[in-house]
Amino acid sequence: QTIASPLLQHLEEIDRDDLVKTFEINFAEVVLEDALASRKALQEFNREQHEQRIEAFRHDDRQCFEVNKRRLVHNLQQKRPDLAAGASSESELVILKGQFERKRGHLPVRKLLAKLGDLIKTIKPCFMMSPHSVAQFCDASKIEFDVVIFDEASQIRPEEALGSAKRSKQIVVVGDAQQLPPTRFFEKIVDDEDEEENYEDSLTDMPSILNYCQTFLPSRTLRWHYRSEHESLIAVSNREFYDNKLYVFPAAIKEAEHLGLQFKHLPAAVYDRGKSATNRDEARAVVQAVCKHCQEYPDKSLGVGTFSTKQQQAIQDEIETQRANNPAMAEFVDRNGRDKFFVKNLETIQGDERDVIFISVGYGKDRNGKLHHNFGPLNGEGGYRRLNVLITRARERCVVFSNFTADDLQVSSNTPRGVRSLKKFLHYAATRALDVAMPTGGDTDSPFEDAVYELLRGHGYEVSKQVGCAGYRIDLAVHDPKAPGRYLIGIECDGAQYHSSPGARDRDRLRQQILEKKGWKIHRVWSTEWYYQRHEASAQLLQAVKDSGS
Repeated sequence: QTIASPLLQHLEEIDRDDLVKTFEINFAEVVLEDALASRKALQEFNREQHEQRIEAFRHDDRQCFEVNKRRLVHNLQQKRPDLAAGASSESELVILKGQFERKRGHLPVRKLLAKLGDLIKTIKPCFMMSPHSVAQFCDASKIEFDVVIFDEASQIRPEEALGSAKRSKQIVVVGDAQQLPPTRFFEKIVDDEDEEENYEDSLTDMPSILNYCQTFLPSRTLRWHYRSEHESLIAVSNREFYDNKLYVFPAAIKEAEHLGLQFKHLPAAVYDRGKSATNRDEARAVVQAVCKHCQEYPDKSLGVGTFSTKQQQAIQDEIETQRANNPAMAEFVDRNGRDKFFVKNLETIQGDERDVIFISVGYGKDRNGKLHHNFGPLNGEGGYRRLNVLITRARERCVVFSNFTADDLQVSSNTPRGVRSLKKFLHYAATRALDVAMPTGGDTDSPFEDAVYELLRGHGYEVSKQVGCAGYRIDLAVHDPKAPGRYLIGIECDGAQYHSSPGARDRDRLRQQILEKKGWKIHRVWSTEWYYQRHEASAQLLQAVKDSGS
């Protein structure tokens, strides 16, 4: 009766077609009033106090990290022995100091660690070594670690990892099963082009320590993707290899020349199939782009990735040729070395990342315009993993150079997965069209967001809903009328997206921190304030949008 009474009073005024909607609205009003009346926290909600508490939490959380870092350094420092203190001639300290003072005749590292291992671990509690180095320098009967962490575990063979695991009380295996597996790529030197292609095509991936551990050890997936400053750099990999499960944060710039994935079509370039197995025209185009980068973005790191070792060598040769005539490039290469510049093939590029990556496909149409479907390692069993590694190395921008387009590449269900994924990658690089779940422009999560959207539209702003490509989306984003392709501000409503995080650190600090790093200005609209004080909340929202454009 309480719900129905407002309807009965105005029943004659209600259009018959609107009767159900009117009932639903009145029902929702009654339920909402009851919820607010029974929850003290909602009754006493104050936006300023709430945001002050959030800011105080962010500050304290950041301070906690800094204090813990200093505490860790202090605790480790307290455990270090005093090398300047006197000691008997038999002490480990004296032996170690004697090794420091020797000019020749030092103990071999393996013997030194066997004799002074506990002391050295106290001084340096963290060793960073390859599995081969562990086997070579650490006697299993003399030295043991509390924890051994295998990084890039997808590339480590089980037999290589066994020795390190035996020397530890606990192991942590970190890796990506969708990236490069162990291979015998460098165990054979091939000179003939046909032999190289046949060899790369017949590569057989071997199991890694990661494969074995995934079958019987507890695991946790790290879903937050930090590297890519623009979602286009990870969109294809996220869909093709990670089932759109990566948590990707959108950039505040939708389109820009210096950001995101780009495609450079070189129809006049020729792949020298059957002879040098290189694409010299493409190599020259890549090196011209390198020269331009050195002049325009000397502070941005750069990497060049190729599909084959021979195309890698062709680009390196062209760089050496151009250096004499381009002082800016010579300075960039000499000054930065491997820290900010490299040329690598897809077998050696895993683990590297740079601000900008140029990808040279190399393979392509020959002098007769024919496109063969042999793309070296991509045709092998794990070719798609190699492609995944190569196309995800860039932080800010990735440019793909190729003499053919996705439309030229005909594939079927029998085509190797790596080649099929290459076609999708080239298509997306050229068009930014990809069938991803809930792309930018999807529907809102609630009527609350719809109301905020309508308010902004009513004041003349162009607004996009659900901005992002996967994992995480900004509820609403206002376009910058002065700069097409950019957003003025992101609007976050405390709906499903906000409450999806399991903890306050993710929800109120880390997500905000990452979005601001990507150039976003964020304004949050609280649903309780929107209900109680619609006029004030609307005024604050409109003022925030206005200020973001000034």
